[in-house]
Amino acid sequence: MLECVPYMVPRLSYLICTTPRSGSNLLCTTLWQTGIAGRPQEYFMPGLRDEFIRYAQLGVSEHPDYVRAVIRASTTPNGIFGTSVHAFQTALVMKRIQHAEGKEFFSFREAVETAFPNIKYIFLTRVDKVAQAVSYYRAVMTGEWRRFSDEHIPESNKTIKMDHYGIKKCLELLEQSDAYWEKFFEEHELSPLRITFEDLTRKYGKTVQNILSYLELPAVPIPPPATKKISDERSKSWEEEFIQLEKKNPIHTEPTNYAWAPF
Repeated sequence: MLECVPYMVPRLSYLICTTPRSGSNLLCTTLWQTGIAGRPQEYFMPGLRDEFIRYAQLGVSEHPDYVRAVIRASTTPNGIFGTSVHAFQTALVMKRIQHAEGKEFFSFREAVETAFPNIKYIFLTRVDKVAQAVSYYRAVMTGEWRRFSDEHIPESNKTIKMDHYGIKKCLELLEQSDAYWEKFFEEHELSPLRITFEDLTRKYGKTVQNILSYLELPAVPIPPPATKKISDERSKSWEEEFIQLEKKNPIHTEPTNYAWAPF
């Protein structure tokens, strides 16, 4: 079970608005390690298996208790709460908050700003979309979403094959997810703190300090990354192969209607 502090109403909340393979695991882990910036994780996962596991970790079994348990688990003693949300998880977040509050909301913003007081938004993206799509495809196929420094490469990572269609579908989801968040911010005239995967990996310490400053928190020593890079030479070769295949014989996929929450 996750270690929780006694329930408190956060004095400041933040939402990391993001997409898969954007560096969100690295960012959440690092912010957690500072000890002052909440304990952000991806608490709102849509799959039943993930939901059952998360409920067990939080020690709850009823929907109305879930959001309160997430806040308790992810709030540091200084009153800072944070969580990470992918665009395709927004409908589930909204549903959970409606259960917790006992009333209906008509927009994602209304729901999160009711549940998470004094909220700030961090928009985490990745510039190199093909690299992100390849990483996403590999994670989906192997089940390896993050790798800590002392972990070995799973056997499943050695056997998967490059798949033009699979990577294209991942790319489509990522592009639509970014577009959802951009529209959300535009619709509500919000100015989130914008961070990229490239910022986070190339200017790691400075980027994390910028986030702490945005959250009005003091500068603290930034711990070294707890996770390590999963991409390798095979990832790079798949990126190049995918780009060439798209030039010669692009795949036109049917648009997928994802379950986005209303803005």
